[in-house]
Amino acid sequence: MEFSVGEYQQRVKRARALMAESNLDALMVSGDYLYSANYRYLTGHLPRDFQSNTARPHILLLLREGGAAISVIYFSEASARQCWIDDIHVYAQPFGYGDVLTLFQRLGVSRGRVGVELGLDMRLMMPVGEYERLKDELPDLEWVDAAPLLWRLRMIKSPAEIECIKEANRINGEALRKTFGRARIGMTEKEIYQLCVVSLIEEGALRPPHTQMTISSSARKREKGPISFFSGPSDIPLEQGDVVFIDSGAIHNGYWGEFNRMAVMGVPSKERIRDHNTIRGIVREFVERVLGPAMTCEQAMRECFALYEKAGVNPKQYASYTQPPYMHLCHGLGLNSSEPPLVRITDQTVIEPGMVFSVEAYLQGSDILYGSEEDVLITQSGCELLSEPDSGLYVIE
Repeated sequence: MEFSVGEYQQRVKRARALMAESNLDALMVSGDYLYSANYRYLTGHLPRDFQSNTARPHILLLLREGGAAISVIYFSEASARQCWIDDIHVYAQPFGYGDVLTLFQRLGVSRGRVGVELGLDMRLMMPVGEYERLKDELPDLEWVDAAPLLWRLRMIKSPAEIECIKEANRINGEALRKTFGRARIGMTEKEIYQLCVVSLIEEGALRPPHTQMTISSSARKREKGPISFFSGPSDIPLEQGDVVFIDSGAIHNGYWGEFNRMAVMGVPSKERIRDHNTIRGIVREFVERVLGPAMTCEQAMRECFALYEKAGVNPKQYASYTQPPYMHLCHGLGLNSSEPPLVRITDQTVIEPGMVFSVEAYLQGSDILYGSEEDVLITQSGCELLSEPDSGLYVIE
């Protein structure tokens, strides 16, 4: 397992306390290679993961008053036997509702309320038809959304989880440093992107990190036709004076560290330094002076508006924060690279110690969107940086 048995026991203890608050008798979570966050979080078992296969669900049934059982594909039996759960049902394809029903029968669950992954940012990793058949077989059960419970559980990180995020941030920071050190004037975005992929793997990102990587450069302004900021890497060569933006991340034991950094081809102009320092200063002051426990996400967001205003930024630059669609300044970080809570003007979630955020802000320059981003832990008194601080524009020779 990726953590000690004691770590999982604490997670299950907290889950059962929240189940009692929500009047849930049982909790059912699922997972396969594409998405197994809740299943992995509670069981310590990572489904067989060298095939991106959705036909092999793994199911955990956890009871409030004690008792737990899992259903696994036979490929995963050996690793499942290493987790803390002894009651294991093994099946072969094709998966059917009976492979979940047997868990309810083994644990004697036929009445009461069952929490299921139905809501915000949740995925029920089993066929909907099989889920409906399962419900038909258990007509005296009430099936309710467990998303609020699961997010309350996962929002607060343990010391062991925080160490994983720190290591993921170390990997990402070193990879970005290597990437910009290896890049050369005249390379294309695609070539620099490939350098970053290799560097991430060299530093220890064993699972594909580049699926979420974003790269852009000021060179796109020279091309005919629009190339969006978040499109894939282009074949445009970067010239002297061009700026390149990379937002990358790494995973360690399932936990993400991710942030962006920027570089310039050759000696940066005063305008380049000014624009990047402006947005870097806003992020730094938000982390050092504003973000902390006991405030709501909305309150934190409004404080950010004041920082933009203080820096003399045109309000149109941050209108996406103040007007629909109400973009976020911070997003949670954990088993997902972006997860609740979101620091945005419409979110009343109270920020608590143990939450981990990626803090990101942007400023539109004459030919590129400047950004700066840091990963932070909420403490009793403020924030602790989990990423190496953004030190300014890297210089590529």
